[in-house]
Amino acid sequence: MKKSYKIFGIFWDRLNVDNDFTITNENVLVLNHTVEENLMDLGGYYARKIDFSELLKIENESDFSNIIKDVQNCDTIYINIDYMPHNLNDTVKDFLKLRLSQIVYRIRLELPNVSIKVFDKNI
Repeated sequence: MKKSYKIFGIFWDRLNVDNDFTITNENVLVLNHTVEENLMDLGGYYARKIDFSELLKIENESDFSNIIKDVQNCDTIYINIDYMPHNLNDTVKDFLKLRLSQIVYRIRLELPNVSIKVFDKNI
């Protein structure tokens, strides 16, 4: 295999899929997963977002565990679709949908009681 390029998302290969998530374009103010608990979380509802591009960049279990630690107390996790190539053919669309489903599956293994929503401003 050629070593001059990198395929993103290899960490997610061979995982099962989970299509049990909500896709929304509602404009909600949700803080990034790296922001610690603060006054915005006082209502008893704790939500954070993770960018899709950040999840695609994960290369090992340690990277994934760090993100899970950030969101382990959340009621809802929003996966923000911030990466979508301009020229989407059906193959690329199917690949990104597969990756998204694999990511949701893996997060659910770690955090089974968390609601997962996918935010896509383009829908």
